[in-house]
Amino acid sequence: MADHERIRLVILGGAGVGKSAIIRRLLGQGFSERYRPTVEDLYTRECVLGTLTLKVDLLDTAGDLQFPAMRRLSIATAHAFLLVYATTSLPSFECIKRCFEEVREQRPDFQEVPIVVAGNKLDLATTRREVPIEDVSEWLYCELPKLRAKIMECSAKDDYNVKDIFRCFITLSKIVPKNHVGESDESGLRRRCSAYGSRRYNSFAFSVSFFSSLFFFLPLLLFSFFFSLYFSILASNISSIYRSIFDTHIVLEISFIFIVHCFISFNYK
Repeated sequence: MADHERIRLVILGGAGVGKSAIIRRLLGQGFSERYRPTVEDLYTRECVLGTLTLKVDLLDTAGDLQFPAMRRLSIATAHAFLLVYATTSLPSFECIKRCFEEVREQRPDFQEVPIVVAGNKLDLATTRREVPIEDVSEWLYCELPKLRAKIMECSAKDDYNVKDIFRCFITLSKIVPKNHVGESDESGLRRRCSAYGSRRYNSFAFSVSFFSSLFFFLPLLLFSFFFSLYFSILASNISSIYRSIFDTHIVLEISFIFIVHCFISFNYK
């Protein structure tokens, strides 16, 4: 690998979600309460990773979607994307979904491009949360599998988790080994999402197995009942005790086979 490398990180998201505030924190600047709409701003951050000097261009885009030509150019030239929504605004989450659709339409290699999804304004989420992180996880990991993506929640105001966004970006870019830049705990969300899907599938499989088994064994149970009744009428010379034992044996045997079949089907579906 070369001693110098330059990459471009494009930040997308709705207006007022804190894209510029996150960038200022990444650049080591302070937080400002004053909101100033962005048209397009370009910043550069340089960092040293071992023997590698990495220059990262941070492209802050407009949040009101009024400049489609500029957005298309930004998406086409990006090496990675940061999709920012506000944890206190459900419409902002829907906005990053539309941003992702733009990336998917314009970048045939979208599955190979690193994407970090950041939920900002975590400092307000305790009382005003509108976007559960589980919903974001389900969208990103279940509906859109096979992406090089991570989910994080942060607070630009409190400077919480903002540096970890940059570490996740470096990790996904595979510029340096993962253990050199730290890890996040999004794997738990991915596993949890898969577990939800597995439980739904097994419930459905058990239902299909149960009713298919019932359809197959119900005629046998009915046959056993009528055969026992017929045998009781014709074989009147056999004592009632032996007839009862015989009837009970047949019913229990077929019921046992039915239960075992359902159990095996449930565990191996």
